[in-house]
Amino acid sequence: MERERADSTAAASPPAELCPKKPKPDAMTPPNGSGSQQCFRFLDLSGEIRNHVYEAAAESCGMVRLGHFPLLSEDNYPRRPHLALAQVCRQVRSEYLPVFMRAAKLSVRWKHVAAFFDAFYPMVNGKITNIKNAPSTLKILLGNLHEDAMITVDVLPICLTNLLADASPCTFAPDPLEDWEIGIDQYDYDDTYMMNSVIEMRSERLRDDILSGKIQVILWDLYIEELQLQFNPQFVPEDRETYPREVGLLDIEDRMGYIFRVL
Repeated sequence: MERERADSTAAASPPAELCPKKPKPDAMTPPNGSGSQQCFRFLDLSGEIRNHVYEAAAESCGMVRLGHFPLLSEDNYPRRPHLALAQVCRQVRSEYLPVFMRAAKLSVRWKHVAAFFDAFYPMVNGKITNIKNAPSTLKILLGNLHEDAMITVDVLPICLTNLLADASPCTFAPDPLEDWEIGIDQYDYDDTYMMNSVIEMRSERLRDDILSGKIQVILWDLYIEELQLQFNPQFVPEDRETYPREVGLLDIEDRMGYIFRVL
């Protein structure tokens, strides 16, 4: 009986070499046994470490030239490696874009200024949004006079950005690409000088009227060389005829030949 019981036990249990021990799973080997290494999940990192990654990526971008090209196709769409992280997923985009915008050194062509502010810093009820994420540098480039002169732009968002951001990031400059390719017109230098003088807003009264919302639009018309200050109808100044002189704009008018109108 003892012999029979031992034989039956041996038959029920296969030899040891037929039941090798299962190896401990490798942390880098997927459970399907394919042998390929797993990618580390970026979102498994702590938020603090992800922020360090975002900051390093943003600071490595240098000067970035943005543009608005609604008719581009996949064949001629510009590559934007500085925004690659923003294309990963919604969560990474929402985390990275504010970091990128705060660290960014941006340049935007004059004809794309309105689209830029509508996309990143839209005006809502007279207030500019996302101002806490204002770029460290924003150069507004003026180029071909005949092309840009036909575009009239409200520069109030630019003035508000300079007033509300930690530093005054916005400046006007001639487009260096056009300077290299076709030469640049003296008018472009004159216009950049004039607008940089305006957005300095040295007058405390002018700054207060902009911040309080009394001034609703500052329309720059390159074609007729005119800058229009459009007030809220309830706050049109009684000295509207002399207002440009009171806030220091008349000095610019005398030097540059521009006309300043209060509406």
